[in-house]
Amino acid sequence: MLVLTFLNLYMVRLVLHALGEEDYGIFNSIAGVITSSSFLATVFAMSIQRFYSISMGNRNLVELQQTFSISLKIIIVIALTLLILFESCGLWFIHNKLIIPPDRLESATIVFHLSLIAFIFSFLQIPYSAAIFAHENMDAFAIISTIECVLKLITSLLLFYCSIDRLVFYGSGLLFTALFSFTSYLLYAKKNYSECSYIKTKRKDLLVNILSFSGWAMYGSIASVCMTQGNTILLNMYFGPLIVASFSIALQINNAFNTLANNIVMAFRPAMIKLYAEKDYKQLNSFFNFGNKFILYSLLSVGCPLIFKMDIILKLWLGDYSQNTLLFARLIIIFAILLAMNNPITIIIHAIGKMKYYSLSVESITILSLPLSWIFLKLGKPAPYVFTSLIGSIILAHIVRIICLKRYYQGFHIYSYIKEIIIRSLIVVLLICFIFSQLNRLFTSNTFNSIIVLCVCFVFTLTLGYFIGLNSTERKMIKKLILSKVK
Repeated sequence: MLVLTFLNLYMVRLVLHALGEEDYGIFNSIAGVITSSSFLATVFAMSIQRFYSISMGNRNLVELQQTFSISLKIIIVIALTLLILFESCGLWFIHNKLIIPPDRLESATIVFHLSLIAFIFSFLQIPYSAAIFAHENMDAFAIISTIECVLKLITSLLLFYCSIDRLVFYGSGLLFTALFSFTSYLLYAKKNYSECSYIKTKRKDLLVNILSFSGWAMYGSIASVCMTQGNTILLNMYFGPLIVASFSIALQINNAFNTLANNIVMAFRPAMIKLYAEKDYKQLNSFFNFGNKFILYSLLSVGCPLIFKMDIILKLWLGDYSQNTLLFARLIIIFAILLAMNNPITIIIHAIGKMKYYSLSVESITILSLPLSWIFLKLGKPAPYVFTSLIGSIILAHIVRIICLKRYYQGFHIYSYIKEIIIRSLIVVLLICFIFSQLNRLFTSNTFNSIIVLCVCFVFTLTLGYFIGLNSTERKMIKKLILSKVK
C-alpha cells in the first residue's frame, strides 16, 4: 500500500511535467466525463463481493456459483450500455460543453475513446476481482496491483521520449494497463475458484436482490461522483483547464488517501460481513472498533504532517506549483480523512442489507455538495469555495450515518463511539498540532529540516494513536501480534 501510494504520487509529477499543465487539465477533464460513471464499478464490485461473502458465511457453495453467473450477466449488459451511451452523449458533451483549445480537440477526442475502452475493461473484471476479495487472497491483489502500477510508471516515463502526441500516448498506455489488469484477474479467479465458471441459473430472486442492493448503493456512489468529478467539471466550466489542473492534483492526493483507506477496508470488509452472517456480533463489534481506529490513525499519521509541510512536499513533488494547488492539497486531505471514516459503518449496513433508508438519508445530504458548489461559483466566489460544500456535507452526512447504524444494529452504542473514537482522535490531533508548533520553533524552514519534522510528526502521530487512541485490550492485541511476528 505504501509503495503504491508513493509511486502514484510520483507519477503525477511525471505526467504533469511531460504533458504540461494545459494538457494535464484536458486529460483530467476528459477522464472526469468517463469516471463520472466509475461509481457503477464501485457499486457492483461492493455488491457482488457482499453476496459472495454472505454465501461463504452461510457455506452455500451452490448459491456462490449462482451469484457469480448472475453478476457476470449484469456486468456485461451494463458495460455494453455504457459503451453506447458514452460514444453518443459523452462525445457530444466534450465537443459542446467542455473548454478545450481547438488545436487539442482532436487529441482529446482520441483520448476519450481510449479512456472509455480502458474503463470498460476495468468494469468487466469486477466479478473476478470481487471473488478474490471475498476469499481474502490479498497477496494476489497486491501482486496484480503492483504490476499495474509499474506499467503506469513505465508509461509515465516513456512520455518524455515518445515522438507521437503525448496525450494520445498516455491514453494508450493506460488502456494497455487496464487490459493487463482485466486478464490477470480473470485468469487467477478461473484457476483458483470453482465458482468462477458460468452456469445457467433461474434464480430471479437472487437477481432482484443484487439489483436492488446495487440500486440503493448506486445512489450513494452518485453522490461521491458529484463531490469529486462533478466539481471538476464545474471548475472547468467556470475557470478553465488551469484551475482544473490544480484541483486534479489535489484529487490525486485524495485518490492516494482513498487507496490507502480502501486497501485497509478490504482486509476488514469480507471478515465483517461473514461474521454478521454467522451472527458472531461480539467479534463483529471488535472488528468495527479496531477498523475505525486503524483507518483513522493510519490516515492521520500521513495526513497531519503533510498538511503542515505541504509547501515543501509540493516543491519536492511537482517543482513549481500555484497557491491554489497548495490550498486545494491541504483541504483535500481533511476531506479524505473525514470521508474514510464512513467505511466501517457502511460495511455493517451492507451486511444487514438495509440500504433504502440509509442511502436516502445519508446520500441526499452528500449529493447537495454539487448544487452548493454551483451556487458558490454562480455567485462569483473563488474556486476554493467548493471545499466548503464538500467538507460541510461530509460532516453532516457522518452524523446521519451514526444515527442509521444505531437504528439497524443494536450492538452499536453512540456514546461508546463518541468516547472511544471521536474524543480520542480529537485529543491526538490537538497534541500533534502542539508538537508540530514546537518543532517549527526548533527547526528553521528548509527542505532538510522539514523532512525531519515530517518524520518526527509521523512517528509521534502513530505513538499517540497507540497510547491514547487505542484502549488497553487493543494495545495488548497489537503487542501480541508484533511479538509473534518478531519470534
